[in-house]
Amino acid sequence: MRTKALSAFLLLVILVYGGALRFVGQNWDDFSHTHPDELFLTLLVLPNIGGNNSFTADEAGFPAQQILVRRDSPALRDRNELSNTPSARVGVIRAAFAAHASRWLVSADRLREFDTLQAAQAALRSRQVEALIVDQAHAPIDDQIHSVDRLSSIELQTLRCQHLYPNANGVGGYFDARCSPLNPHNAGHGFFVYGTLPLLLAHFGSEFVRSASESGLPLFDFQGGHLVWRGFSMIFDILSIIVVFSLGARLQNRWSGLMAAALYAAAPLAIQKAHFGTVNAIAAFFVVLALYYALRVQQRGKLPLYLLFGLACGAAVASRINLAPLAGMIVLAASFQAMPALDRRLSQRQRLALIAPHVFGLILAGLGAFLAFRLFNPYAFEGPGPFGLLPNQRWIANLAEVGRGVGGAQDYPPNWQWLARSPLIYVAKDLLFWGMGLSLGVLGFFGWAWSVYQLLRNRPAATQRLVLICWVGGYLLWMGRLWTLTMRYYLPLYGALAVLAGLCLYELHRRAREQGRSGPITAWLLGGYASVFAAVGLHQVANGAADATALTAIGIAIGLFASALLPPLNRFRPLTLCFFALGFALIWGLMHGNIYRHQTTLVQASRY
Repeated sequence: MRTKALSAFLLLVILVYGGALRFVGQNWDDFSHTHPDELFLTLLVLPNIGGNNSFTADEAGFPAQQILVRRDSPALRDRNELSNTPSARVGVIRAAFAAHASRWLVSADRLREFDTLQAAQAALRSRQVEALIVDQAHAPIDDQIHSVDRLSSIELQTLRCQHLYPNANGVGGYFDARCSPLNPHNAGHGFFVYGTLPLLLAHFGSEFVRSASESGLPLFDFQGGHLVWRGFSMIFDILSIIVVFSLGARLQNRWSGLMAAALYAAAPLAIQKAHFGTVNAIAAFFVVLALYYALRVQQRGKLPLYLLFGLACGAAVASRINLAPLAGMIVLAASFQAMPALDRRLSQRQRLALIAPHVFGLILAGLGAFLAFRLFNPYAFEGPGPFGLLPNQRWIANLAEVGRGVGGAQDYPPNWQWLARSPLIYVAKDLLFWGMGLSLGVLGFFGWAWSVYQLLRNRPAATQRLVLICWVGGYLLWMGRLWTLTMRYYLPLYGALAVLAGLCLYELHRRAREQGRSGPITAWLLGGYASVFAAVGLHQVANGAADATALTAIGIAIGLFASALLPPLNRFRPLTLCFFALGFALIWGLMHGNIYRHQTTLVQASRY
């Protein structure tokens, strides 16, 4: 009971620490939207969704059309006169886009369909029809036929939605990708590749906070949608700390979970992303939640756990589409559960009894993932209802375009920064020194490599880390193929790496306690940290900066070297490593969090 109470208290302390670093300075840039993704999402997209439709050109789905009439028909001078002249018959080519578009302009009984353009043109000349609606690219214009009006792609979308929803001024339902004002493509933006779950959360959250603020409710003061979105980023990242603790506790014990939670709470990139209205923090939460349920499936294999994994995985992909490989983790966990079926001594019926529940579980996970993705990223499908499951070609085209960009196939200025950079070295440097900090970075990747080694050597309980091992390794390979090396792309790994780091620290301590002495691994880690601090301190001294920072770094290096090398300190090495790694991580987090206690220098300079 005391252990549970103490661990609960320590978790609360970690949550207060992590929450404070994420809560302080939420408006540190004074409404200037310094993050380019946030600028696009919260200043350009968020304010424009949810009202009336503001369509953007879609020539693939809605190619521009021409209205053709005979030159001797002065009564039909534009679309309005054509629409308001009931006796005017309109010719279209069968199966062409105009055959559908014309129904949005005139009633179906006025339409005449022809097999070819030549037949339709002849019918117009012979006065069988008074007008033709044809694709602009194939409009036949000569001395007898001319164009009196043009229906642009945007106008065609407007006509369609007004035809389908006349009582709502063309505003369609939530699932109608063509007419819903919640779809960024219908809110003045022709290119959108982010998941819509964070966007929708911010939209409905902003509407609630604005309404509460206007009603005079206490604690509510709406100052902009970007601050609401930042609030969601903060909340979801604090929830990630709780799930990281739960993962570590389930894999080993509460102490591992507490160390993992502390390391994640102090991670600089996690703190940074909690201060911006982007998709990253929300997506990272659903990733670590999905990994938690995948681990529980691996341990217990209960059907509800499959469904919960599917919902979390679908929500993660609805936040960022490049998290789709996460689905492979449930296949891995189910395969592990079904492994006893490989026993040759079993009959066919026994094998089927062992495999069938997990096959059904995978189906359940797939349904859960699809349900979450359909609900939270609805405009990946055409609609108009929840069962309209045809893929939205415009969404697919956007993904293909951004894929060319991050793959290096597009030559444009943002891609030039990645020239002549080694993916592994550059990413490792960014993660170790900026994204994670040395404590989480070194211990996380060492914990992963050590776990892989234990798995290959078939060590006890090593298979329990299978999901985390495969997620970290697989996602690194998945993202490593990209030309773009942006550090935020790797945030989905932080939760898993924090857990592996916590497990590593506890395992080293447990082995030393059982054997009465620490092994060489602890000494190597302490020596490695000491070398880094010594290099930093001596570099500053050599360059004439023998200040308190340099002397402190050298002092820490001496202490770590002594702990790593002196035999009398052998039994204290694991505790020294734990206290140093956790203490340095927490201090590093405070140092990074200090950035948000001050107004950004860009704003300060502009005020000056």
